[in-house]
Amino acid sequence: MCSLCILAYDIIDSLELLSEVFLTGQLVLNELIMKKLALFGCTCLLVAHSVKDTVNVNRYAGILFEDDDKKNKMAGKRKSAALLASRLLMAGLFFFVGLRQLNRVVARDFALFVHHPQSMYRDGHDNNWLLMEFILGVPLAIGYKSEWSARALAATLFLEAFTCWNFWAPDQFRPDHARSHFVTNMACGGGLLLLQAFGAGRYTVDAMLEAKKTQ
Repeated sequence: MCSLCILAYDIIDSLELLSEVFLTGQLVLNELIMKKLALFGCTCLLVAHSVKDTVNVNRYAGILFEDDDKKNKMAGKRKSAALLASRLLMAGLFFFVGLRQLNRVVARDFALFVHHPQSMYRDGHDNNWLLMEFILGVPLAIGYKSEWSARALAATLFLEAFTCWNFWAPDQFRPDHARSHFVTNMACGGGLLLLQAFGAGRYTVDAMLEAKKTQ
């Protein structure tokens, strides 16, 4: 019930954000908005876990360690659909921020080439953890090596939070904005740990390869 309440709040918040971006033009689509939309996918993971299914996950040890019993079972269609939606929402975040970072790298290299005076200016948005997230977002979206890609992405999000969005530092520019990035990074990382604990479902490359092995 708590997960459903959070899901309802996320739906309302996401719709408000999308309307302010695409309808009223009050906001511009940026990394923080995409992270908040990705949190909707994390909440879907919690709701998916409430669906009665054949997968048994250890609620504690399963978060960090692989459950051997889970390997021999397959999630049902409803849970797999929710897990697919969650993966795609989070992968969309990583593709978006990765492409933005690629544009920054190209612009910065060009500025260095023409000796622009602000070519060395960088803030928390300009970090190469985003390129790692972009690369790891591909196996997450298609469901290839899902557990390891989810763990690697979670670690990358945590590292980005602590190295780029340290809002507690006295010299941090706009600490309120940095705090928002920090908490959304930690929340998305937590969602990815849930994903690797639950498994990615049947709509994955991993499931397809496993089915071919058993034929």
